Amino acid sequence: MRCINGNFEYWIGMFFPAGTTVPEGYAHTDIPEGDIGTFYIYAREDTSEHYGLDAHNAMQFLYVTLL
Repeated sequence: MRCINGNFEYWIGMFFPAGTTVPEGYAHTDIPEGDIGTFYIYAREDTSEHYGLDAHNAMQFLYVTLL
């Protein structure tokens, strides 16, 4: 999950080495080198409480706080 120019994005995928050929029909995004964090959000599957900008902002806050 990330916000680019105020637009929320949610990607599901895998990490591959730079220069890997992207198969036809698939999308990709290049992520610049930097620090990353892995967070696990536990929520009920029948709600959308773990999607969207609120969840993104909470993870950003935790990441900055833990630095």
